[in-house]
Amino acid sequence: MKNMLLTLNLVLCIGYSWCVNAALLVSEDFNYTDGSTIKDANGGTGWSNAWSGSGEDNVIISDNLDYTGAIAPSGGSALRSGGNDISVGRSFSTNYGGDGDTGTSVWISFLAKKPGGFGYGYVSLGGDGSSLSLYAPTADTWFTRVGNTNIYDSGMSSFDTVMMLYKVDFASGAVSNLDDLSVWYNPDLSGGEAGLGAATVTSSDYNFTFDSIGIRGWTGNSMQVDNIKIGEGFADVVAIPEPGTFFLLGLGLLGMLAFRKRS
Repeated sequence: MKNMLLTLNLVLCIGYSWCVNAALLVSEDFNYTDGSTIKDANGGTGWSNAWSGSGEDNVIISDNLDYTGAIAPSGGSALRSGGNDISVGRSFSTNYGGDGDTGTSVWISFLAKKPGGFGYGYVSLGGDGSSLSLYAPTADTWFTRVGNTNIYDSGMSSFDTVMMLYKVDFASGAVSNLDDLSVWYNPDLSGGEAGLGAATVTSSDYNFTFDSIGIRGWTGNSMQVDNIKIGEGFADVVAIPEPGTFFLLGLGLLGMLAFRKRS
């Protein structure tokens, strides 16, 4: 009986911890009409304008990107940015970072894939400080890039979908006025934030201010991107189980307790 009660308490606590969100700040799932161009599309939340850029080869494709992790975001469509040096971008309604955000954090996630081609592609968050990018050069592996410097080679093929998860603690790094950066490639999300494990990349060498995102494909190359999210907490930027799932599990355990007690 005691073990059963402990299990019930654990299930409900896990459910509560997964469902407590801070705030979703920016979201874009690219759920537009299949085959339409991204230019002037203005869906999602947390943006100050519509997507803009060269639209000829920037189209919404019907097959969304999926991640094979236990729990991960998933949309109905994805952006394909490709062609001869084609790029699109969009600005956030609020800047993240800078003096006013000292001591705060943001989490960022998205799915990306560079299906092939000779040229490079990237997804980049930029602003007045250093830009932060997922970059795939002609070497066809994923890099973490800050400014114009590749700070980490993942060795992972950019031909495969990757889920990127970032946490930036503004102006809380070991060196005064520098930000703490943590990066996870294809994180295991099944255990929530506490189960993430050590970050793949960590750094306290840069200042970041994010006011926009850019997506670029070059020399006939294609970049596919899906489920861009920025939030104040981990649970804001990854899809989480419905709260009812945990409560149903709890009710099931309560039923087992009642049955055992009657027996």
